[in-house]
Amino acid sequence: GFLRQLIVNLTTQYNVNPKQVYVAGFSSGAQMAHRVGVEISDLVAAIVMSSGTIVGQPSPPPITLPGTIVVPVSIQEWHGTSDTTIPPCNNGITKYSGYKFYLATVDQSFNYWTQQNSCTIVQNSTPLCQNGLPNPATTGNDATGCTNNTEVQFIWESGVGHNWQNSEDTARWQFFAAHPKP
Repeated sequence: GFLRQLIVNLTTQYNVNPKQVYVAGFSSGAQMAHRVGVEISDLVAAIVMSSGTIVGQPSPPPITLPGTIVVPVSIQEWHGTSDTTIPPCNNGITKYSGYKFYLATVDQSFNYWTQQNSCTIVQNSTPLCQNGLPNPATTGNDATGCTNNTEVQFIWESGVGHNWQNSEDTARWQFFAAHPKP
């Protein structure tokens, strides 16, 4: 409710184009951005996240993915192949405030968003993770042919740990600029 009201207030107060509201997040902020996509995608055109999977849960797998999104939303997800803080594969474990959380894999995140957006074209069928590790046979994946011209991208950042790479900000902004609400 807080983020919904914040977006509504700021959009009104600053006369923001409601078709160009974007959310970005890193780590826990990326997990928050995933949640924005699920719960208030009616207010957001596109989301970019880095180093944060769609679910972190206190119970061991199977991972429980969120329910149905409000409306389709474009997603661009980045994750470092060397991230040990939020392991991208094998339902890795992380700790927050002394509590252990099991994480969704980047494959689970990518597949969730492509299904929710009803994407019909996937660039490749190569899994993002292989044997519990980032798959060296792919640099990512891209799903298009999605409802309302949304798009779902996943990009591996080779050799990068738990880090937001400022050098990729132009690519992130270009994704936002290419995906306003219809």
